[in-house]
Formats: sequence, C-alpha cells, structure tokens
Amino acid sequence: MARSADEIVERAEVLILQQRFDLAEPILREALAVEPRDYRALAMLAQALLFLRQFDDAHETVRAAIAAEPNDFYGHEIHSRILWQLDDAEGSLAAAQAAIACDRVYARCYGIAARAAEHLGRLSEAAEFIAAGLAMDPHDQATLAAGASTLFAQGRHEEAEELARRLVAVAPLSAHALYTCGRILLLIGKAGDAADVLAEALRCDARSEFAHYWMGCALAAQGKTDGARRHLREALAIRPGMVVASEKLAEMEAANGGEGGGTLWSRIVRRLFRRS
Repeated sequence: MARSADEIVERAEVLILQQRFDLAEPILREALAVEPRDYRALAMLAQALLFLRQFDDAHETVRAAIAAEPNDFYGHEIHSRILWQLDDAEGSLAAAQAAIACDRVYARCYGIAARAAEHLGRLSEAAEFIAAGLAMDPHDQATLAAGASTLFAQGRHEEAEELARRLVAVAPLSAHALYTCGRILLLIGKAGDAADVLAEALRCDARSEFAHYWMGCALAAQGKTDGARRHLREALAIRPGMVVASEKLAEMEAANGGEGGGTLWSRIVRRLFRRS
C-alpha cells in the first residue's frame, strides 16, 4: 500500500530534528512526488537544502512553500535564513519580520531579524528585536549571537563579550556558538582567548569555513602566519567563493609574513565580520 505524503514527511521530520539533512532530502522529495504542494515537505526541504549549502535551490523551494501557506512563520523564517546566505540583508530582515507577524512567540525569529538589522546599521531596531527575543527566551542562540554583534557595533565591548560567553554556555558543543564567541573576542583584541575558543569550534565541526577563517585571523593577529595561512586555505577549500578569506590570505602574502598588514586587516574584519 502506497504511503501518504504525511507519513513520509513524518519520517523526514525526525531526520531534520537530528540535523541529518542529507538523509532527509531524498525522503522529502519522495513526499513531494506524492503531493507537490505539501507545505511541510516544501519548507523542510528548503531547510535541508539551506544546510546542504544549495542556496539557489533552497530559495526556489521556500518560495513555493510560502506560496502554498503564506501564514505560517516557519517558511518565512527559513526564507530569511536563505536570503542572509544570498547576501540580501534587506530581504532577510523583511522575511524575518513576516515570520514575526505570523507568530510572535518564537524568539529565534527576533534574533534573525536583529542580525539583519544590525548588518544594515539599524542598531536601535536591532536592539529592540534583541530585547524582545531575550524576554521570551533568555537562552535563544540566534538572539544571543545577534546581541553580541550589536553590542560590539555600539562599542559596548564588555557587554558584547559577556553575551558571547553566555551563548557558549548555552550551546557549548555548537560550532556556530563557539566561532561567534571567538569572533567577538578577536574583534575586541583578545586574540589568544579567541584562538582557544575557535579551536573548540573546529573540534565540534572541522568543516566550518567560518571557524577556519576566524582562526586564521586570530593566529595572524598573534604573528603565527604559517598556521594562519593553513586555516585560511582550508576555509577557501571548503567555500571557494569566501571573499574575506581570499582577501586576508592575499594581504598576508603581500605583506610577506604579516608586516604592515594590521591596519588593512582591522578594516576588513570590522567591515565584514557580520556576514559570518
């Protein structure tokens, strides 16, 4: 007897919760072969494709999900995350706001909105999203990460560090939480502490291009150029189009071992750190 789309989606949902996106993808496609407009299958497939870094396919899929069910927050949330990866901060913010309009009780949507608003320089708006998100859930990872970045951008470095360390306390085995904390520590001038935290991030996920990138920057700040180059090249091997990694590596090569590159490095990092 043929299985219904709902039965197939339930199998995939377990894999999504386990973050086994490569296994969930074919199952969700099977569900969509049975019911092409199944909203849950479309939204979960978009999430799986996002984590598999198939961003264009993810974008097309999430748009189909939203067309099938425009009033559910989940599709808009995934849309916001995809647009962020596609370097569309304005679109990411609008999609996060659409998710909040659908359902105001999910703290992570406020964190996602805050990240985009902070990137766009709308710091007071970002702060409002952060306050709302943390009021709902003081342990929400997306809101803590956005809060640390916003506080840094406001020059409130001690508070940024405190929030970044809270993020790691909440998610000590999350590479994203760890490299976010490492990034903040580096930007406030604690390169040694940053390298320690980033080493933990790489133990959690050796394929995180952002952890490799920030480790490269942390080592370069300490004059450890061989190790810095190794991590920057690894970041580029994982994500060949990672502009900040190629720029940093080119800067180091031009400086012939790191002399004279500190000013340019600081400018590049402070301009582009939010993207990761």
